[in-house]
Amino acid sequence: MSAQSISAGEQPAYANVSASSFVGDPSLLRVRNFLDTEELPAPDPLKWLLRTFRGRYRQVVGYAFLVASVLVIVVNSLVSPRYESEALIRIASTQPYILYEKNSMQSMHFDAFVLSQISLLSGPVLLEKTVENIVDKYPDIELSKEELESRLEISQSKSLITLKVSQSDPGLAATFTNALLDTYLSMQRDGTRSRVSYREEELSQRESRLLEKIEKKNSQTLDIGGEYGIDSAVLAHISKIEELQKSSKRLADYNRMIGELQNTGITSTALTYDKDTTRALVDDDALDEMIYDRMKLRTELVHLEDRYQPWHRNVLNSKSALRILEQSIEDRRESIKSLKADGDTMDTSESRQQKLQDLIGKRDNAENVFKGLQDEARVLHGKTVELKFLEKESIVLRELLDETRRILDEIQLESRFDVPGVVEVISRGQVASEPAKDRRNVFSVIAALFAVGVTLMAYIAAAIVRPAVRFSDDLGALALQAPLIGCLEPLDDKERSVAQSDISAHKVRNAIQLTKLEPVQSERRSRIISVVADSSGVCSGEISRRLGKSFAESGLKTLLVNADIGFASVSSSDASDGWRELLKGEPHSVEELQPQYDYLSSGDPFCHRDENVSLAGVREAISKLASDYEVLIFNTGVFGATLSASLIATETDLTVLVTKPDSALGAVRRAAYELNRSNQFRTRLVLTDVLSNDPFVTR
Repeated sequence: MSAQSISAGEQPAYANVSASSFVGDPSLLRVRNFLDTEELPAPDPLKWLLRTFRGRYRQVVGYAFLVASVLVIVVNSLVSPRYESEALIRIASTQPYILYEKNSMQSMHFDAFVLSQISLLSGPVLLEKTVENIVDKYPDIELSKEELESRLEISQSKSLITLKVSQSDPGLAATFTNALLDTYLSMQRDGTRSRVSYREEELSQRESRLLEKIEKKNSQTLDIGGEYGIDSAVLAHISKIEELQKSSKRLADYNRMIGELQNTGITSTALTYDKDTTRALVDDDALDEMIYDRMKLRTELVHLEDRYQPWHRNVLNSKSALRILEQSIEDRRESIKSLKADGDTMDTSESRQQKLQDLIGKRDNAENVFKGLQDEARVLHGKTVELKFLEKESIVLRELLDETRRILDEIQLESRFDVPGVVEVISRGQVASEPAKDRRNVFSVIAALFAVGVTLMAYIAAAIVRPAVRFSDDLGALALQAPLIGCLEPLDDKERSVAQSDISAHKVRNAIQLTKLEPVQSERRSRIISVVADSSGVCSGEISRRLGKSFAESGLKTLLVNADIGFASVSSSDASDGWRELLKGEPHSVEELQPQYDYLSSGDPFCHRDENVSLAGVREAISKLASDYEVLIFNTGVFGATLSASLIATETDLTVLVTKPDSALGAVRRAAYELNRSNQFRTRLVLTDVLSNDPFVTR
């Protein structure tokens, strides 16, 4: 083992021990002097990487190839060639030579119009309508606005606008391009029809407001007038005024008659009733209607006599009806006279008082009628005033509405010439025959490089996070606490079944014999060796068996003791009287495996528990066995799993710490430190299942 392989972080436990008092391998003193006089070189990252990947090149290449293949397949399934469908739109100027006038107002107006068309083409409204049209026409296609926007590319060259849609399917690319173009043309036509100026919009809003006001005035007119219009309300008011005048006159007559009746006698009363009778005849409505009907019949009779002979039926019927009506008029007059004159001739106080009461009652009724007529006339007058006011307002609003509409028509007629450009479609989207972009090869190379990088980083991260023992020189950092004395090559099933020479075990046995260490107990005639594993992945029993067999083949009487008495190591095939019984002081039995090679089992698992083992008992048991054998090999199992393993390590002449490739370096370091602290400089490392390209094997 070279001194360069020793870790600079490890401090020797014997730094203050002189050479004369040092017990152990004297070569370690040279290592100490080297560390005291020489500074270790700085760590080399390149060498560290080479050490990390050595022996794993095929494995790394295999994993990298596998990951790269998966990523390449995924990329090729996700990335597809892109086909482009292109459409060209030209904005033609409505004014000549506008494209040659760069700084003129007309030219800037035209440029702004072109930019507005580009904004319309890429706007969300046009894209949403395009998606709706595509989905309605092709229900099987699933498309969103964001997806269409990501596939759309719009470019401009002066008045020429280019639309490009990329898609993995060339037919869909042409379909999307033409659908976008059709939607744009439809919106352009709608926009041309609905394009208005600011003034036009204001006038339209004013027209709407005027219509609302007129409608409101009409509603108010209907609410106020009801079934009456302004003319009907005026006529009704006039008629109501006439009735009111008649009622007022009648009320005055009643008051006069009551006054005369109260202040005068019967004669005056009779005269009064004569006047009253005459007034009743004049004011009788039924009599007036009959007189009016008689006038109409006479007029009709005159016309009938002009048209027909005197003996014609129509003439005779008309004359008969006229005679009957005249008789009715005379009868009505007589009835009124008789009613008014009835009872008026008697000049008694009782009759006069009765007439006075009747007149007072009639006056009261006439007053109530007069007041009702007053209220009705007042209401009709209010409605007439309100209706006249609303009518005037409606007339003014209607005039304003007519003027607004006239100006709006003029502006709409003039606004047709304000657009600086006209849209023309030069070419529609075509189905592409070849892909415009095919990035599968590029992405495949990137995916392969990414897979290689990920694989390398995974190995590097694993080496940093969990340092592991892979080769014998990885154990150089533990040279001060547990130097490496040999490597054991793995045995296949055939080598285990056939008795063959185990060369690697013989080399380890020879290295153990050459270790110049004084025995722990000088009175012992045998050499005590314990075998401990750094982890559960290492079979310490197999290593102990191979070492015991090697010592036996060298001619030394050897005893292999299975001292792994943890409860997890209990086996039904190893339950004979053995190490547990020996620790308890009971009889034990030794099995002879071959000449010069015996075996002591772990014993009955219920005889003696691991937590009951004491250092004195271990010493006494080892002393009993040491008198009969030259070499005692103890299989103590996994480090730290049992208490007896630590106690046995303190009493052994040499502790063999066994590890294997891919074991955690931290576990080996911890086990070496603990073993060296319990029995200084008596721990040696052995690497089992060594790889074929290990430096220890190939050198």
